[in-house]
Amino acid sequence: LAAPAVVEGGLGMPEGAVKVIYESGSSTKWIPPESFDRELDSIRDWVPQDLIDGGADTWEVVPPPSGNTGLQKQTASTPDCCFAFLFLRRGPQAPKADEESEDDYTVSGLTKQGRGLSGRYLKVGVHNEMPKYKNRKGCIIYFDGYWKLNGKDDVLHWSYGVRGAHGELPPSGAWQPFKFSTEAPLSVQKASDVELFHVSGLAWAGAIGNGRYVEVGSHNDRPFYTNNKGAAIYFDGYWKLNFKGDKLAWQYGNKSASGQEPPFGAWAPHWSHSANTGEPTVRACGNRPQTPLVD
Repeated sequence: LAAPAVVEGGLGMPEGAVKVIYESGSSTKWIPPESFDRELDSIRDWVPQDLIDGGADTWEVVPPPSGNTGLQKQTASTPDCCFAFLFLRRGPQAPKADEESEDDYTVSGLTKQGRGLSGRYLKVGVHNEMPKYKNRKGCIIYFDGYWKLNGKDDVLHWSYGVRGAHGELPPSGAWQPFKFSTEAPLSVQKASDVELFHVSGLAWAGAIGNGRYVEVGSHNDRPFYTNNKGAAIYFDGYWKLNFKGDKLAWQYGNKSASGQEPPFGAWAPHWSHSANTGEPTVRACGNRPQTPLVD
């Protein structure tokens, strides 16, 4: 928005707010400037630089995914808002996927109510001479008498913890909720212990399929893997990748693969899937051998 305005639903938005269109155009959401860091991922549709207060030097243009012939700009019927399809990447202040470390931690096992606490926690600093970790939602793992987890960056309160855990690193295993909570325990694990595969190379709506995958169950006598955004790798005749964890549909696969684990290397798109989301490459995490798996 070039100026404050009342948008759809009677919601007041300040100057610089942007309208995000997602789920193939079926959903929209207005984001005010103060929420950009929390609400927007590393790669997003372009926001004109003059609408970002003081943020022009924190963005850089990157090439569009394969299949896009150029850059397009579309202006809405009102001069208060415009949309463009340039590709930009956040500057150095935003961590990239490749900056993830095997020493990070993953949190899982939460109900729908507590899913904001789940995901990957990266080391962001020190508190009480111990490492402090944060996930992309702003939740933290920190040490204060014992290891604790809180749903916001606040070291005075906590939602989960492990009483008696005084080690230099967060303990792996079940963490108990605060005594007044009705939530079930959650699972905290060191990333290198549970993350087996890494997917990269996807863009646009397909970026949800990027990241590291952990084994969360089984399907058709093979392991079933998911990343922290809900995408899944599973076996059904051959190994497949689906952006929404749906076992009845898929966007990418490897038709020559029927082994007990997903094959490494490039995966091909389903014949009906658009090539605009890029081409995924599957590789092993950590010190696992990077040679292609042989059936």
